[in-house]
Amino acid sequence: NNAVGTICARFFDKSGKVIPTDIDARTISISLEQLATTPTKFGVAIGPEKSKAIEAAIEGGLMNVLGTDSDTAEQLLSG
Repeated sequence: NNAVGTICARFFDKSGKVIPTDIDARTISISLEQLATTPTKFGVAIGPEKSKAIEAAIEGGLMNVLGTDSDTAEQLLSG
């Protein structure tokens, strides 16, 4: 599949678009469509290997506040 990350057990691609899966109907969590309409979306991701997922979540409007470590922040800023 083309997933680069997950939020609340929901998968998203490199543009932050939802990737529907079989488990969506059995998952008890906010949908990514609902999350995108929430004003403040705080995400926590640690490790430079997560930079693609972080960038996709920001691009897709799934996160607008980030808690991370300095190595990951440097990776994101060097983009």
